Amino acid sequence: MKKKLFGFGLVMVLFLIFLTSCEKKDREYGFQPVFEKLTWGMSMQEVIQSMELTKKNATIVEPKEDSVYRIIRLNEPYEEYGMNAMVHLLIMGKVKGAKESYPYDVLSAVVLQYSDIDYSKLAKNMNEQLGEAEIHTTDDMDTQKETYIWKSKDTIDSLYRTEKKELQAYCKNLTEEGYSALEPKETSAMNKITLEIDPENKKATVTYYGDWSLYLNISKKQGKE
Repeated sequence: MKKKLFGFGLVMVLFLIFLTSCEKKDREYGFQPVFEKLTWGMSMQEVIQSMELTKKNATIVEPKEDSVYRIIRLNEPYEEYGMNAMVHLLIMGKVKGAKESYPYDVLSAVVLQYSDIDYSKLAKNMNEQLGEAEIHTTDDMDTQKETYIWKSKDTIDSLYRTEKKELQAYCKNLTEEGYSALEPKETSAMNKITLEIDPENKKATVTYYGDWSLYLNISKKQGKE
């Protein structure tokens, strides 16, 4: 009888370990890129396939000389925070002279552009969904602009130990290859969302940044290769 109980207990322990490993594998940190089918670090082809994009519903904008981003622009407005916006999916391209380990052909930001709307209502809607934002005011050529910032509740400290090691190893590798030093601090938010209001031009821009969530996903991909 004791052997049967021991065997049953062992099976349960192994089952719980399996569930925990699945949970670790599937967890996403920080703000996700608007659409449920998208994750930070997806390639352009993965974005196109998962969103079922065609020439009819999206347009690809090639980067200008001073930009490394290819942009997938959805042709139809998308409602987010109670208002319609034009959506731009930013795919980071390869920087000239960059080595293979540098993150490129990856979804790194999502931009929502609003025009002719009640900007105070947009900010209110976002605060209601995301919590109170940090507000920064800047003066640009006699025009006052407001930037709202929402930092994710998930931080580097939220990661599992193995995920931290993968992220730190990847960042160290990039630094050793001569790229800007990336130092993931325990208290650093995984990523952020910003709202920039330009009342002079009657525009508002909401940007979802991949930030550490992007680098984490890339480090996980490289760890599987």
